[in-house]
Amino acid sequence: IYTLSLHDALPIWRLQQTEAPWQLLRCIGLPSCCLSLRRSHLALCGTHEGGVQLWDLREPASQHVSAEVDGAQAALRAPSFCSDASTGNHTSPVVAVTELPSSAGEEEVSVASLELHGTVLIWLLIETREHEAAATDYGQAVGGRVRLLPSGHVPLRAGGYDANATGEEKRSGSKELLPLRTLCLGFSPKEVSR
Repeated sequence: IYTLSLHDALPIWRLQQTEAPWQLLRCIGLPSCCLSLRRSHLALCGTHEGGVQLWDLREPASQHVSAEVDGAQAALRAPSFCSDASTGNHTSPVVAVTELPSSAGEEEVSVASLELHGTVLIWLLIETREHEAAATDYGQAVGGRVRLLPSGHVPLRAGGYDANATGEEKRSGSKELLPLRTLCLGFSPKEVSR
């Protein structure tokens, strides 16, 4: 279970242990939505600033700064990947993140993120082995083994909101009267293209 926090930390709770958070994730920006992937060692979140962040929960606690929680020391995990440094990122708050259904036996993991103004970005999860050197990626943390690679971009509308549209343009339908706001995202489990 995830709890959104306003203090740049995202606590992860285990249902069996509710005395204290199981993990504390340090978020760069204000988290807006979260996702636990099928690979239980990974966590993902979107931010109000338009970023997507990924954590590898297998990283040793010694690799992260610690914080005191209820008198005990806990690792405050920095993201293993943050899309804020990449080009082609979201331009408005991320309102939903979801893992895309995969074919039976398929190892590849893809996720989609939706921004408030109606653009869906598709990301491919790349995971390297410990001994492999990762390609330079400005969003990947030093020593990180996971990152997200942008693999698709789907605008949900053509054209944009124009506050200066004339009365005639508004009546003819050539311009939208109100800006598009999207809030949820889903894919067909049998056919990802839908």
